[in-house]
Amino acid sequence: MTITPNEISNKDFKKNFRGYDMDEVDTFLDAIREDYEKIYKNNSALKEQVLVLKEKVDHYTNMENTLQNTLILAQTAAQQAKENSQKEASIVMKDAERQAEIIIKEAEKRISEINKEYEFIKQQFNAFKSRFKGMVESQLETIEKIEIETGIAIVSSTTLEESANVNKSTTSPKSASNKDSEISKTENNDSKEKKFGAHQEHKKDYKREGKKEHKEKHRFNHKKAEKVEA
Repeated sequence: MTITPNEISNKDFKKNFRGYDMDEVDTFLDAIREDYEKIYKNNSALKEQVLVLKEKVDHYTNMENTLQNTLILAQTAAQQAKENSQKEASIVMKDAERQAEIIIKEAEKRISEINKEYEFIKQQFNAFKSRFKGMVESQLETIEKIEIETGIAIVSSTTLEESANVNKSTTSPKSASNKDSEISKTENNDSKEKKFGAHQEHKKDYKREGKKEHKEKHRFNHKKAEKVEA
């Protein structure tokens, strides 16, 4: 039970025959009341200060808790953002690797197709080259046979004509003029034989030198002959 200064001042004591001096008791009570009043006021002031300080402590405690919670939230958000960034980066890297792999496979496929096309064209070209070469060689052989047969016929005809002319020259008075005619024919036959031999050499050169080089050589010789004739 708390006693206030007023209760001390207003306290009534019972009187009996052997009681204390009332004045002395009142004086002592007054002194106690004054001291108690001071202590009571100080205690009330201290309680108020304690309440104020407690409110401040609670305020700062709440602020600390708020800051801690904010810090925790910030750390959590930062960690989450970091994880999200890492996930996004991983997704981007995987997507880039997948796209690069697709591009590489398509390029390899295209290269393979181009190589196949090249090999096919090469085979077709070689086959055509072989067929064309065979055809040219066959034509050259045919021409050679025809020229050989023609040359033999020309030589045989020339030989027969020469024999006939010799016989005529021995029996005819016109031997001088016939002789000149035979000489002319002989020269003509020699010219034909030379042309035939030159043609045979021409064919041999064609086979040895190849089509392109032989054409160049033939063109050069033709120009040279034109200059000589001019």
